[in-house]
Amino acid sequence: MNDSTFPNPPSTPKKLLRDPDKMIGGVASGLAHHLGLDVALVRLAFVFAFLTVGVGPLLYLIAWVLVPMSPHPLGRTDHLGGSFA
Repeated sequence: MNDSTFPNPPSTPKKLLRDPDKMIGGVASGLAHHLGLDVALVRLAFVFAFLTVGVGPLLYLIAWVLVPMSPHPLGRTDHLGGSFA
């Protein structure tokens, strides 16, 4: 099999990391970056989980302990679209 069979090698999956540029623990920001969502939606999901089932804070604390911190801010770009990272 030659290299032309696979023109684009599969990319490695994004690793879930907490964002050091955070509001509390960086969990919602890191999860939003990992899923490609707006951080406000993820924070609302945590609040919704707290109000309906009561597990929002528990899930947040578990993620805060288990998910490693990124060494640099996630998803930051300059005004021209370039990445700071």
